[in-house]
This record gives sequence, C-alpha cells and structure tokens, in this order.
Amino acid sequence: MDQPLDTGPAQPRRERHVRPSRGTLTAHASGRPKIAVREGARLEAVTSAGLQSRTRGQWARLLLAIYGPTLLASIGFGAIIPLIPLQATALGATPGVAAFVTAIPGIAMLVFDLPAGVIASRLGER
Repeated sequence: MDQPLDTGPAQPRRERHVRPSRGTLTAHASGRPKIAVREGARLEAVTSAGLQSRTRGQWARLLLAIYGPTLLASIGFGAIIPLIPLQATALGATPGVAAFVTAIPGIAMLVFDLPAGVIASRLGER
C-alpha cells in the first residue's frame, strides 16, 4: 500500500496583486514593483513614494526637457564637425593633423566614457 507523501504546508505565493484605479501593480518577493498599464489617456509610473499619474502632455514636456538639449547639441556638433578639417587645412595644417583634430572628440569619448561609467556605478547616480 502506497501512502501519499506529506510535503508539508503549501508554499506561500510569491506575488501579491494590488489593483489601483488605473492599472495593476504587482509587488514581487524581490521588492521590485512592476506595473501593467491599461490603454488610455493616462500613463502610470511607479516611484519610491508610490503610484503617480501623469497625462501624455506632461510626459511629452518631461521628455522634451530631458532629450531636447542633447538633441540640439548633437545637431550642432554634426553641423560643425565637417567644417573642422576644412578650417584646419585653410590654417595650414596637413591632412593628417586635420583628421586628428577632427577625431579628438571621438577619441576622448572612447577613452573617458568607460572610466566615467565605472566611477558613476561605484559612487551611485545622483
């Protein structure tokens, strides 16, 4: 006669669901919240203070404020970079020196971006 094995009490569920007014917030055992947003005019964001609701217009203004200056600087840099070797050769530089002067910003990014990322990860983002 085989007896069923007693596995003990059932394991507790690892997720709990909280249903706010606009979306479903899922809290995992790891403590990292995750949100599923319903389609609609409002978007949901999870912060340490809780659930904050923003309209699409507020998100658009926020994204423009974040990405606008970078976009403007990139357009300006892209417009100026082809003129640097022309101006360097007009001032008497050899083509090799003009190419090196044009490559300096790219070399600087290559050399300093990785160490800056390591420092930022150690000190934390502020």
